[in-house]
Amino acid sequence: MESLEEAEESMPNPSGIVLKGVYFDLSTAIESTMDIIAMLCKDFGIMPRGDYENISALREKKFINEELAESLAKCNGMRNFIVHQYNGINKKLVLDSFFKVKKNLLKFVKIVEASFDEN
Repeated sequence: MESLEEAEESMPNPSGIVLKGVYFDLSTAIESTMDIIAMLCKDFGIMPRGDYENISALREKKFINEELAESLAKCNGMRNFIVHQYNGINKKLVLDSFFKVKKNLLKFVKIVEASFDEN
């Protein structure tokens, strides 16, 4: 999440190499979240599968609620959009989504941290 804090400093209109850094930081933060989700599935005794299936599994286990599950799935779609550059990257779409993605990733991190505090 620290990298997203740094990326936020370049907002609202990064360009050039700084913009590429924002894309990288955003996609890396989302990918790290998906990795944590897969590890949590394993901890719950669920065979990790694809990112969307893993998010659904945590929702079914009531680890995350429906709203956050949908938001995390959208974040993963954003990551795919950035990484695979489907039809080029829509800079406006990514930058307009930045703060919402960050908020949802932080919400998930807080849930994970709270679960550690309970154990």
